[in-house]
Amino acid sequence: MKKDDLMQPSRKMTIAGHVLSIAGSLACAFFMILLLGWVILNVHPDIYMSSAGDSGLIGNILASITKKTSNMKGDVMNDYLSDADIIKKIYTIPEDATVAPAPDASCYGKISYDEVDKVLDIIEQARRYRLLDEDERVVFSTDADFYLNGEIEYYLDETIFVLCWKEWINQCPVNISEVRIADGSQFRRKITGDTYGSGIQSYCSSLSNQANAVVGFNADFYAFRNLGITCYNRTVYRFGESNYGANKAYNCVDTLFIDSNGDFKYFERGTVSTKEEVQKFVDDNDILFSMAFGPILIKDGELYNSNYAYPIGESFDQYSRAGIGMVSEHHYLYMNVQNIASRADIPRATLKGFAEIMYSKGLVEAYNLDGGQTGEVYINGHTFNHVDWGNERAVSDIFYFATAIPEDER
Repeated sequence: MKKDDLMQPSRKMTIAGHVLSIAGSLACAFFMILLLGWVILNVHPDIYMSSAGDSGLIGNILASITKKTSNMKGDVMNDYLSDADIIKKIYTIPEDATVAPAPDASCYGKISYDEVDKVLDIIEQARRYRLLDEDERVVFSTDADFYLNGEIEYYLDETIFVLCWKEWINQCPVNISEVRIADGSQFRRKITGDTYGSGIQSYCSSLSNQANAVVGFNADFYAFRNLGITCYNRTVYRFGESNYGANKAYNCVDTLFIDSNGDFKYFERGTVSTKEEVQKFVDDNDILFSMAFGPILIKDGELYNSNYAYPIGESFDQYSRAGIGMVSEHHYLYMNVQNIASRADIPRATLKGFAEIMYSKGLVEAYNLDGGQTGEVYINGHTFNHVDWGNERAVSDIFYFATAIPEDER
């Protein structure tokens, strides 16, 4: 008798055991759904859906059951499936978590410009993880006009892909960070003290480390000015009534809202009149947080403004600028134009010029953020870009992208 033949009964028993395990998991999930229905009908018949129409208590619990059931099946079956058939695990970060799972240090890497073709291997691995769709466009190009003798930095696991590089665009030195996440919960905001209006100021590096960011960026520095609308953790906090020129403070700047899926929604300046109106928008659209600086640069794939006069941000000056854009769902591009430490004579960009730089990358949405010394990219323990004046600025907030893989599953 062959050795392989002796192994067959054991293997069959193992597979049979896995099948029984899946059946038990599905039965458990079915029982939970039945129990949930009984509780709703008999204990809380008035609890069904939120105003968003597709979430609320039932939606959240069913989504949780679906994810857990899928992940259990993956744990059991993936060792026996081909790469094409593997059941991809679904990971999310709880909304109320002030700390995301820590990045895996082994997932960071650097590639010199001389070996730029190696980035294609990283991109291909992201496709094998099914983090990037097979035909999904990547903004990064090996043909970019890279500047300085620097390095491309990256992070890659099954839930997040980050590439950071520097290139010349329209004669401007541009720092670019491309980010693809698996779930909207990985696009997050951190404010100092985790409390709105705390009065504390800190650095992007410190806040990124506190939050376990894979990559972190300065946001709108909401505590610096009393302008625009501020929403944090689904609550509208700032909707000031003070005058700013001829306009109310809350109507003076465009507002960017981020919903629970990580999608962009805008309020153009001058379009809202009451705090209640904004809160209803937040509730109806499942908004998690907002950023108030602006203006809107790109909307629905087209340049949005024809007149770039704006009350903040030195619109018509050659200035260091920063912005966040969307390539597609869960796929983002952060860009900033900043001077180079050894070449302070190199021009930066007007607001119109910066909009055109972002538009050149084929973004469907883009929003201008606080630039100058505020514009910072922090990854793998260091600041990636040269910050104006050569040092970090203490701010009130950042936004960041995090891995969703729990540390105990690595």
